[in-house]
Amino acid sequence: MALPRAFTETRIPRHWVVRGAPNTGKSTFLTALRGPVVVIDADHRARELAGRGPAEIWPFSTKPHENTDPYLIAQILMRDAEEYAREVRTIAVDSVSGILTPIIARAMAGNKRGENKNKVAAFVEKAQVLRLIQDPLAATGCDIIYIWHEETAFDNNAKRVTHQTVPDTERKRLQRSLNALLVADIDAEGRRRLRIGWSRSGHGQGQAFVDTVGGWVGVPEQIDAALAGAAREEAL
Repeated sequence: MALPRAFTETRIPRHWVVRGAPNTGKSTFLTALRGPVVVIDADHRARELAGRGPAEIWPFSTKPHENTDPYLIAQILMRDAEEYAREVRTIAVDSVSGILTPIIARAMAGNKRGENKNKVAAFVEKAQVLRLIQDPLAATGCDIIYIWHEETAFDNNAKRVTHQTVPDTERKRLQRSLNALLVADIDAEGRRRLRIGWSRSGHGQGQAFVDTVGGWVGVPEQIDAALAGAAREEAL
């Protein structure tokens, strides 16, 4: 077989994170992406997206536990990689928080109860989550979207603070597979928007895209253009 001399597709794949607070449109954003979109439905809300946008939404599995177990997710992705490459355009993990948070909570509860002899080892399972799934996801050749949540609480000084539900170590581990990180929020006029918080190319960082039409229609294409260095949108 002759060696390939060029890439078969010149379009830059969307390997993106979308993070933000509740009700900022993170999940709805999936309906504006290239479809069919397969949703690894760790938050168990994907059925709400069906029919809400141009993209067809498919379930990763109809068995709820197969959407939250990273080992099973990896097994299914590797088993069906060729079928995903042939039939699917986007795979979304909605959300990484829904997979990681219960694992972290179990480890913390076990440590507090004194059930874990080695308190550090209790968090080993957390460290394996993204290691298990990120490479099988990339191997499908599909666009990959990771979603996770931000939460607001009060610290010991009654100061309101916002934190991400995915620890810093896991975010850094995932970043080798990404080309953009998008931050979802609400602007001063009450409109949903996405800001490019980081891009591998360096293009578009700080640019924001407002959902003026509804359902994020056209916004993914605007982000594509910005990441390619071809757009100058509203900057925060």
